[in-house]
Amino acid sequence: MLTTELFIAIISLCITCFALGYTVGSKSNK
Repeated sequence: MLTTELFIAIISLCITCFALGYTVGSKSNK
């Protein structure tokens, strides 16, 4: 059973990974 803190941590990690990947992808395309 997920706790609120764990849920927030997972969401934050996903957002960080997505933002990092998006930034690297944008730089690679230029």
